[in-house]
Amino acid sequence: MSIVAEVIVPTFQHSDLLPFCIESIQRQTVTDIGIHIVGDGTDDATRDVVRRMQKSDQRIIFYDYPKSGRTGEPYRHPIVVQSQAAFVTYLGDDDL
Repeated sequence: MSIVAEVIVPTFQHSDLLPFCIESIQRQTVTDIGIHIVGDGTDDATRDVVRRMQKSDQRIIFYDYPKSGRTGEPYRHPIVVQSQAAFVTYLGDDDL
């Protein structure tokens, strides 16, 4: 199956909100979506949320990086460049 869209979700420490964000992606009518969670110096609680959600959805890929100088832009760039999807978009970890 080819991927129509890649959704990049940068996250720091929003373990309480991240599940709602991911679930909103999972509820889309287009199902051939890559879900890229980019941890930018995230905490263990956020890692646990992502790992739990990965168990039920193989589309979720987690990148666990140390805190960058800003908000993780250098970590997101390779995903965009390597994507062959028709659409690449971002969704904040506290957004739906």
